[in-house]
Amino acid sequence: MLTMKNLLLLSCLLLLCGCGSEEPPRVHMSGKVTYKGQMVPAGQVVVIPGKDDEGKQPYPQIAPIKDGMYDTRTSPGGKGFSSGQVQVRIAGYTGKQTKYEEPLGDPIFPEYTTELELPKVDLQKDFEVPASTPKGQ
Repeated sequence: MLTMKNLLLLSCLLLLCGCGSEEPPRVHMSGKVTYKGQMVPAGQVVVIPGKDDEGKQPYPQIAPIKDGMYDTRTSPGGKGFSSGQVQVRIAGYTGKQTKYEEPLGDPIFPEYTTELELPKVDLQKDFEVPASTPKGQ
């Protein structure tokens, strides 16, 4: 027979176990970004996930590039991504602040866009921005 104490204990155990709304595993990306064989001094890697199972577009995450390295864990709200198709946009800058414009300096190449499939584990991914990157690519 269930006593009030046992009922309370059972309720607590059910709450601790969850109710089946398990969030999918989250993954992060990190690596280096180069252009013409040189590390990109400053910039950003923007990762734009595809739509989720409910058809919603998750927010992109922006990881700063510093001395050629990036890590999505350093992005604001860097919760990671579900595995699957993502679009990656890369912007590279000189790292030397100009008088009037960009705090990261002048652009060293037009924004580069590529796509990749994220696995279900953290990914070490290096990007070599092609020297022939056309504007808007």
